[in-house]
Amino acid sequence: MESTTFRTTVGCPHHSDDCRDAMKNWIGNKERRLVTIAAPIAHCRTDQPGPHVRKAPDNGLSQDEVAHAITHLAFYTDWPGAMNTITRLKHIIDARAALPRPHHA
Repeated sequence: MESTTFRTTVGCPHHSDDCRDAMKNWIGNKERRLVTIAAPIAHCRTDQPGPHVRKAPDNGLSQDEVAHAITHLAFYTDWPGAMNTITRLKHIIDARAALPRPHHA
């Protein structure tokens, strides 16, 4: 099936870059980042969520939101992969906590 059907249904432009830009108007950074973390877990690609987990706070996701979403996802997809991602999240949190905080005068 040609992807024109999808583009027509959701009102997406013809070129993939344009479609990606249009999607940015439909879903916020926070939600997009959460989906980007969830998709590789759902496909048992445990090496891929790490960089996206690292960027989650930059998109407005709290550590608890990411942890709860991953835990919820574990029940429906890949438990070992989700727990691997939770372990990575803990390492990222610990690494951020160890960074020196800027002093405000």
